[in-house]
Amino acid sequence: MTKRNHKTETDLLLPGTERLDEKSREELVFTLKLSQIQFLIQKGHLAVADRDLADLLETAPEFPAAREDSAKTGVTLMRHYQNTKQDVETLDFFRRSSILQNNAAARWLAGFACKRLNKTPEAREHLAKSIALDSAKPEPYLALGEILETEKPGEAVRLYCCYHDRFYS
Repeated sequence: MTKRNHKTETDLLLPGTERLDEKSREELVFTLKLSQIQFLIQKGHLAVADRDLADLLETAPEFPAAREDSAKTGVTLMRHYQNTKQDVETLDFFRRSSILQNNAAARWLAGFACKRLNKTPEAREHLAKSIALDSAKPEPYLALGEILETEKPGEAVRLYCCYHDRFYS
């Protein structure tokens, strides 16, 4: 085993980390980068957060919480895009993020963005998938129901009945 003669950036920023094993150091660096991205999102620097999160996801280490924590941060970014009515950016980020494809909240946000962009078939697909992934959230039922009201009123009624039974019974 060779002893390191130089300190890494992590060692300089976080004294004492030189004693961690390599896997723990990777997890620490990943967690710190994710925290930095969350800070950028909170401060409204969405484009920078988007770029940094995409870069981080390409090189994410394999440890149990990495995918889940990354997905949560991705959904947070999508929510901030949605809240600022940046629907194109919401949809673009979703499409580029493979870890969000089976995330109910991300599917709902993508569906809602598509709905506002008048991409009705894609909106229906995302909203239906969101319900299939997590039927305990009311938002996708309502958004999909609004779409179906004009296209297929009978299906909209059935969906609203399902919504009512699930959330008001």
